[in-house]
Amino acid sequence: VCAGSARQHALYVWEKSIGNLVKILHGTKGELLLDVVWHPVRPIIASISSGVVSVWAQNQVENWSAFAPDFKELDENVEYEERESEFDLSDEDKSVTEGPEKHNEDLEVDVTSVNPVPAFCSSDEETEDTEVLQFLPIAPEVEDPEEGPTLPPPHPVAPTSFPPSGSPPLKRPRYQSYEITLQGAPVDEPHP
Repeated sequence: VCAGSARQHALYVWEKSIGNLVKILHGTKGELLLDVVWHPVRPIIASISSGVVSVWAQNQVENWSAFAPDFKELDENVEYEERESEFDLSDEDKSVTEGPEKHNEDLEVDVTSVNPVPAFCSSDEETEDTEVLQFLPIAPEVEDPEEGPTLPPPHPVAPTSFPPSGSPPLKRPRYQSYEITLQGAPVDEPHP
């Protein structure tokens, strides 16, 4: 619970479950307290006086040492001493390496073939035949459209007239139908 004294611009914060006074916050002297508003989730209080809004919150302590293993926290500024050749294009202080560096410039890279990445394939896809038909483009046959969800009206196979603008009708993709028979499938029950 938070309450305030208008003449002193002081805020009193109580612990509701115990009823003890937890903190007294003193605002700008000489300013009259007009209103107090608190954040619904965070521990932040705003006090409003004539022309001044004071925001009361806890000091945030930052711990940057958790980010990198070689990070070193500094309490004060430290002057950095750079090497003479630190920003040179060619490093004169670099130690001599044993033997010349090997560059293989004659390496051929295949950019035309597409091989599946094994990390993205499941164990079923590793032995899969790539020549097998994977997708059958078929349109569902709806016997009674009143019973199911609303579907768009069926498109005519051959339009009988041109649109009024005189332009030819748009071409619709034609699908081939395939008859598939399953051995041992029940004949008296229709497939759902």
